[in-house]
Amino acid sequence: MTILSDYQKYKSQQTLDRQNKELEMKRNQYNRLEERTKNIPSIIDMRSAYEQVIKSNHIPSESEKRFRQFTSSELNIKS
Repeated sequence: MTILSDYQKYKSQQTLDRQNKELEMKRNQYNRLEERTKNIPSIIDMRSAYEQVIKSNHIPSESEKRFRQFTSSELNIKS
């Protein structure tokens, strides 16, 4: 073999090694993502419960109003 063919072989091997490392890194990232997202619970559908609350026309007590005021993220300005 000539020096040129040895050099080309060496460079090709370097490129293959780099590509294999990148592929392995991507596989590891994908596997970690799959592991983290595997046990995420589904979102509960609360439409029917919300409709029942709306239909009940419940008048909140003063303590319920204060609780909602302090736990909500809305701007509450008393007049």
